[in-house]
Amino acid sequence: MEKELRIALLSLAGVVLFGTIAYMILEGWNLVNSFYFVGTTLTTIGNGEIYPTHDITKIFTVLFAFSGIGIALYAMTKASEERMHSAGRKVLLFDFDGTICKPMKINWPELKKRVMEHYREKHHYEPSSKGLSHIMNEVAEDLGKEAVREVDGFWRDFEKQALKEIEPNEDVVNFIRQQEDRSLMIWSSNMSETVCEGLEKLGIEGKFSIVVGRDGVSRVKPNPEGWKLISAKMGLMNNEALLIGNSISDEKAAEAAHIRFQFSDDFLKAQARSKSSKLQIPKMIGKGYKAIGRETSALKKKVKAKILGRESASEEREKQKKK
Repeated sequence: MEKELRIALLSLAGVVLFGTIAYMILEGWNLVNSFYFVGTTLTTIGNGEIYPTHDITKIFTVLFAFSGIGIALYAMTKASEERMHSAGRKVLLFDFDGTICKPMKINWPELKKRVMEHYREKHHYEPSSKGLSHIMNEVAEDLGKEAVREVDGFWRDFEKQALKEIEPNEDVVNFIRQQEDRSLMIWSSNMSETVCEGLEKLGIEGKFSIVVGRDGVSRVKPNPEGWKLISAKMGLMNNEALLIGNSISDEKAAEAAHIRFQFSDDFLKAQARSKSSKLQIPKMIGKGYKAIGRETSALKKKVKAKILGRESASEEREKQKKK
């Protein structure tokens, strides 16, 4: 990243220097005016105080703007990426079920029935919530963490059965495989054992530095306890993480944890756009440099022709004087 930024900034400096010198030669402006005009052209501010007066300079300005603005945008993009990379969003935090893999075929109605029967029989407790995650968070609040752990055994059995038919979300898995310099973590409402076995089946088990599942916390998403555990263990700040998920529960968990969130489809589209722009901008820069090169050659020829023309006119005047 730093190398790309240095190249971008050096390219921008080269364009500014080239343009400044070119306008000093073409228009006879001083250094300050030439530099000022280059700056206002590259930043697209424009001004009415200084403007080209020769046709050759007007043509040069159009070509210079096409290439120079592209290089300036590229440099600013790289600077922005470097700032975000170093100051935040350096951790990608993934949900598992429905994000990394397609929704697991867990018999949720039957699992919920088993959970409700367990707490009704053992604790004479009837949760008021309807969703399974909310039921478990209610149990943690009213009965404590130990009561939450009581259902881990058959919960794990339901998930293990679903693991037999696990299917990858190919686009997300391929993205994960390509990551080398970013820290990847998982915050899931599945059992940690289920997640780790699933990652192994998908061939990406070595990509994640930490996995926090439902058995690692007493309250699952949308409660932010999982993020608090991760951030404490890894020494992370809220502005350093982006949660990538597939559900409203994931989105609400990120909101409660005060970290950024993106749905997995939106995240992949953003990555594709970023990759496309990175490919296109260097092409624009290359074309711009070629155009400047052609214009520079033509400029040299015209300047040489003007000089020769002036010399010829001077020689002719000298001959007339002698006559």
